Amino acid sequence: MSTNTRNLRMRLLMGFATIATFTVLAAQAQRIDGEVVVTETVEARGFDLATHDGALKLFERLKTAARSVCADRLGLEPPESRRACYEDALGRAVESANRTQLSLVYLRTHSLAVAQTYGISAPLLVADK
Repeated sequence: MSTNTRNLRMRLLMGFATIATFTVLAAQAQRIDGEVVVTETVEARGFDLATHDGALKLFERLKTAARSVCADRLGLEPPESRRACYEDALGRAVESANRTQLSLVYLRTHSLAVAQTYGISAPLLVADK
């Protein structure tokens, strides 16, 4: 695994780990400070995140993982709002990846105001003359 891929994977995992009640590391649950954190690993290997297609494929995986960790779990109290949990998991994951193309994919379905709540900014695109 290349250093860049390993660093990206770690940033994705670290971003997921900061979600308040539910997060996205390996379909398991653990108790942290009285809260249960549900995690699921999202693999970015094999995607060229410098391209729109690669970023779109990763974004689809992130959406699936966010839905999964915010779903009902046997024996666990569900999140107050599944939609809020999903949006939080997805926004934090995109922000933690810190990849231009992934941010652009996110911004196709989310307003700039929503994106900014997670620290995602619109990349400055400069046209070539």
